Amino acid sequence: MTQPTLSRTPDLMRRGESVVVERRCQGTYRAGEYIEGRCETFSVIANVQPITGYDLMQVPEGERHKRHFDVFTISRIKLDDILVGPDCNSTLGNGLRYKIVAAEDWGRYHRCKARLVDGQENSGN
Repeated sequence: MTQPTLSRTPDLMRRGESVVVERRCQGTYRAGEYIEGRCETFSVIANVQPITGYDLMQVPEGERHKRHFDVFTISRIKLDDILVGPDCNSTLGNGLRYKIVAAEDWGRYHRCKARLVDGQENSGN
């Protein structure tokens, strides 16, 4: 997957940061036993922003204590993909994992909602 050149990049992406995407491919059943699909990992440039108060009110009450982010990117990110913050300077944090819980096509780029993966609430930055 090639990254677009900066001159053709929408303004929103010019302030982006590199994040790692982990995508699990579909598994199969063999002789009645489930075999997990392989994991594909790639980097994308994304503009990562905390969700707004209005968006937080749309989150189920039991999930509001978790970290949520809006992620805007040119590359298509799918539901259930995992985003990983590459370093401590990243908005997502060093090594913290976020699951994509919503994805929308906005024409020139894609908007996703990412939620911190369970079990990491007290770790990281």
